Amino acid sequence: MKISAKLTLAVFVPVLVALVVCVALAFTYRAVEVGHENGDTVRQLRSGIRELNHLTFSYLSHREQPAKQQFLAECDSLAKLIGGINLQDPAQQRLLEDIRLNTQAIKEPFLTLVSLTGQSALGGSDELSKEAEDLLVGQLLARSHRADLSASHLRSLVDDEMYDIHTRTTILIFLVVILATGLLSFVLLRTRTRITTSLAKLHKETEVVRSGNLDHTIKVERDDEIGALTHGFNDMTASLKQLTVSKSDLEKEMAERKRAEEALKEAHDELEMRVQERTAELAKANEALRDLSVRLLSAQEDERKRIAADLHDTIGSCLTGVKFRLESALQTLSRSPETAPGSLNSMLPMIHEAVEECRRIQMDLRPSMIDDLGLLPTLSWFCRIFHQTYPGIRVEQKFDIAEGDVPELLKIIIYRVTQEAMNNIAKHSNADLVRFSLQKLDDSLVLGLYDNGRGFSLKETHSRKDSVKGLGLASMKERAELSRGSLHIESAQGEGTNIRASWPLC
Repeated sequence: MKISAKLTLAVFVPVLVALVVCVALAFTYRAVEVGHENGDTVRQLRSGIRELNHLTFSYLSHREQPAKQQFLAECDSLAKLIGGINLQDPAQQRLLEDIRLNTQAIKEPFLTLVSLTGQSALGGSDELSKEAEDLLVGQLLARSHRADLSASHLRSLVDDEMYDIHTRTTILIFLVVILATGLLSFVLLRTRTRITTSLAKLHKETEVVRSGNLDHTIKVERDDEIGALTHGFNDMTASLKQLTVSKSDLEKEMAERKRAEEALKEAHDELEMRVQERTAELAKANEALRDLSVRLLSAQEDERKRIAADLHDTIGSCLTGVKFRLESALQTLSRSPETAPGSLNSMLPMIHEAVEECRRIQMDLRPSMIDDLGLLPTLSWFCRIFHQTYPGIRVEQKFDIAEGDVPELLKIIIYRVTQEAMNNIAKHSNADLVRFSLQKLDDSLVLGLYDNGRGFSLKETHSRKDSVKGLGLASMKERAELSRGSLHIESAQGEGTNIRASWPLC
């Protein structure tokens, strides 16, 4: 067996011991928990039996019905309590059965005693009733005493069982630990002895080679790491012998090694320089990603703020107006029912306005038209809405592609890129014409947007800090590249802007 395997076995033994101890502790804990539950139940049984005695004497002293009802209820409670105990030991089961029979036998004399008391009240013989009553009381006390003795004995057996469980578990854990410690010590001691012996022999053999006898071969006696080391030393001795055969060959080898070291040093220096360059590029990319994440979070918060403002300014105000109109209509209805329809009809325009605002906000978040009708009708609708919003900007559309040629995953990407580009045109370009095209060229899907606005300098835009660039161009480029496409922008001062995005359809 190899040394590593022996050491692995030595590590595995404590783990196995810990596992066995944990399992034993788990079973012990469960058994102790069950024992405690059974002990608590037995204590409740003894308490219930004493309560029956107390109720019997209470009834005999006062002859009241509540004592009778309490006695019967306590009997039922004891029966349920006995039925819920789960004992495995036959002796404990016999004692439990004896308790059950005695508690059941207590109930019948008590009922007879109650009926006998009723007959005495109706006018029976006092001497006979007294004698029968004494007999029944004696039976009750005898049954109760036997049940209490059985419960006491059962409690002793349960306590003894818990003590036995503790004792057995402690002995088992002690034996397992002793066995594992002995096995671990044996494995480690034997492994240490074999390693030190083999290393001492190997050191003695290497002294022979060190003295100059390169023809000496060390005998390999073991098939483990020491044996592999011996093989390696023999191979090294053979190689050393070959190197010392000729001085010229050795010098040649040294020269070649020197050249190899120089080449390795040059390669190392070049690799170090590339690593530094790559590290700088990665740091720059990480900085750009962090900045983009910050701007994305800022844009998300701005979008939420805008939606909240839209909800507050439009839908909120409409609903507030509807609330006041409805309250007014209810008051009018209570005073003059014939004028109520007019007040209710005045709320319809406000409700219609709220519905339209909801539809507008929904279309801004994600137009359902893409899923219902497709991308091309959605883009046509967006161009119409854009022209209605900005009547000074004319939009020319050109679609040279079928709806089925556009992949589903690209539809929302194309819509968002178009939406962002058109919004940028409306905000910054000061243009009056936009040419919008979507076509299929070879195996690519090409989106084109051109405006005749004032344009901008790409060099200045790229030279700005990331915090000044804004999120529009970066968002469009990021969307295109994440969907395995590309986005190119051509623009100059006074010459308009041309945006071209393409995606491979394959």
